[in-house]
Amino acid sequence: MPAKGYTTKEVVERGKEIYREQIQSLVEPQEKGKFVVIDILSGDYEIDPEHAAASRRLWERRPDSVRYAGRVGYPSTYHFRRPFGTSSD
Repeated sequence: MPAKGYTTKEVVERGKEIYREQIQSLVEPQEKGKFVVIDILSGDYEIDPEHAAASRRLWERRPDSVRYAGRVGYPSTYHFRRPFGTSSD
């Protein structure tokens, strides 16, 4: 669902750009594995081991934010695995 006139693709692209250019060097490697939630309008962000906690704190400060979530040190926010013993087919 688009956020305030932004497509999902635009939110993701802008969020990744802000992370790479402004935040990454400040938080890696010491915050590896934690969630980072970024307001793509202001560049403001929160980091927390819990996605919901980081998102809530950012929303409390910036209720009109357009938020992007990622995971410090990883290419994606979540990783899904098959249950043990299941086939990959």
